Amino acid sequence: MMDLRAKLVSVALGGWFLLAASPAAAISYGYDFTAADHNTSDISLVGSAAWVTDGGLTANGGGQVGNAWINTGSVNASQAWTADFTWQITFGVGGGADGLGFHLQENGLSANTYFNGAGLANPRLSVGIDTFDNAEGSNFHVEVHLDGTQIYADNLSVIPGMGNSFDDIYQVFMAYDGANNFALNVVNTNGGANTGIANMVADLSSLDAATVGFSANTGGAAENHDIRTFNGAFAAVPEPGTGLLLSIGLAGLAVRRKRQA
Repeated sequence: MMDLRAKLVSVALGGWFLLAASPAAAISYGYDFTAADHNTSDISLVGSAAWVTDGGLTANGGGQVGNAWINTGSVNASQAWTADFTWQITFGVGGGADGLGFHLQENGLSANTYFNGAGLANPRLSVGIDTFDNAEGSNFHVEVHLDGTQIYADNLSVIPGMGNSFDDIYQVFMAYDGANNFALNVVNTNGGANTGIANMVADLSSLDAATVGFSANTGGAAENHDIRTFNGAFAAVPEPGTGLLLSIGLAGLAVRRKRQA
């Protein structure tokens, strides 16, 4: 686990790499939705999601649910991977709400989910940011959901410099080692306050053909949820039948050797 912690620190400092030996095929992402990648065709929008000039995912209005999925192919998230994204909340109404999330899921490009991944079928991993900070039981926090079960939550409101400040740009760093260890760090880039690296056990062995993307939703209160950048390094999905062909080939080789003997 300490090895994973050290690697996540390296990611936070800008060093991108897979956490295990590099696979034969890899998929890398490097999007800046505030500049060259604004309105890119690589992203499929679902529900209330829309391209706006400040990088928003859902427009400012109540009762909205929006999703943005990368449509260039699935990834093998059961193997080691790293990813990070930056986000910002703007144009708050009524205190701002409700949240935004990063997801790895196998529902595909038509999925329409909330910041915590509610409604997605298993397998799925969701890293959600609840941006509704009030005195009625909800607070500004990060939470991780695996297959519908919350496995981690941290109240950001109590960390100096991490409060729900409109217009601050936050960055979420994530790393998975391919051996059930997942690590997470949330950083406020305006001053550098952060949650510290949180380590948790997460079995992602079934997420071998995952769609990557984001969601956001609003309730009575509202805000823009701006996904600004996304970077990631994942293993590619193995070609269908590769394992079966390999096993058949090995079996044939064994028979041939037996006959020669």
